[in-house]
Amino acid sequence: MPRRRQARTRKRAPLPAELFFDEAAHRARSCESKSAYESEAHARAVMLANGTASSLTIYECRYCNLWHLTSRRDA
Repeated sequence: MPRRRQARTRKRAPLPAELFFDEAAHRARSCESKSAYESEAHARAVMLANGTASSLTIYECRYCNLWHLTSRRDA
């Protein structure tokens, strides 16, 4: 009995991530839904006062240029 040839499938290049990035949703998630602090020192003081220094990180927001706290380590 003759063997059947398998059809070759062409691999497509992945779509660029920019097509799936929602700027408004990202801004709401990373800026508007969080408390903002005027300086890194103020954000650090709040973090230490709340006892959350071991679980939070401080970052400067690219939208409002203020400081926020996040649980993400790669912020």
